[in-house]
Amino acid sequence: MTIGRIMNSLPVAALAIGSLARQFTPEVLVQTNRLSGSVAVSPSSSSIAYIQTRYSIEDKRQTTQLFIQKLDSNDASETHQVADFSVDARPNPPKPDSQDSQDADSSDTVKTKKLKPSQPVWLSDSSLGFVVFDSASGKSTLYAVSNHGGHKHSRWSKPYPVMTAPVPISDVQFNTASGILAFTAEVYNGTSTLDETAKRDRKEQERADTGQVYDELWVRHWDT
Repeated sequence: MTIGRIMNSLPVAALAIGSLARQFTPEVLVQTNRLSGSVAVSPSSSSIAYIQTRYSIEDKRQTTQLFIQKLDSNDASETHQVADFSVDARPNPPKPDSQDSQDADSSDTVKTKKLKPSQPVWLSDSSLGFVVFDSASGKSTLYAVSNHGGHKHSRWSKPYPVMTAPVPISDVQFNTASGILAFTAEVYNGTSTLDETAKRDRKEQERADTGQVYDELWVRHWDT
């Protein structure tokens, strides 16, 4: 008798669940929040930092955000957004009015929004770094945010520059014990500094041709 009552109630329960469910459409898939890159764990393993990207069909914008979240708290207020970058995702976006652009450039908030975060790296338990690449200049800048509020009710500062490399950098790592920052960068043979690589990059970009000269042939190394 009990089993019969349960079986009779299943269609009603399924109908109730179906009415609350949201259909998973291509539009929902495209606008799903995505993690970009790896998650950075703080030296004490008490917090994590991660980058989230999101696309809005309605606004036609791509948003990249950097978050810091405490691992020992279920309080949503302990998740902090420290960088927010949004760009028009249309192939040919309209150019902003020059006056509006000048007014926007005078705002510290808007300047912060121009920083597209990548590669979060902890410099200490109370300081997080992240890399911003400027495609116009070809330079990479390491920005940082610091925690001024202690362990509870943390308050993170606005991003401030720490160092700038004249070329794109990746795989940024920091050793808190030695204070050494390490990263990788593509360089040319025969160059001894990153400035020399950047100078050669600019020279290559100014070339009017695309020809290449090879003084040796690549040797096949697979056994087929």
